[in-house]
Amino acid sequence: MDAWNAAASVGDGCTLWFDRLGDLDWRQCCDAHDLAYYQQADKWEADVQLALCVADAGAPIIGIIMFVGVSLFGWIWYRRRQSLR
Repeated sequence: MDAWNAAASVGDGCTLWFDRLGDLDWRQCCDAHDLAYYQQADKWEADVQLALCVADAGAPIIGIIMFVGVSLFGWIWYRRRQSLR
């Protein structure tokens, strides 16, 4: 299974957040972030990569807001994703 399909199989998009705004779409960033949590990647690195991905999708301010959110509250989902393994 390639990384994109693996991310889609464990990802649910942007949990408690929207996946797009107008023409800007960062759903794939959230799915990759879910996969990183599932694979027990370093949480800090996964959170930084999410912010960078969202910024690359054209929404740098949204990326910063999402980074703050997952930094503060992402531990809940980080532990949950690990328990799914």
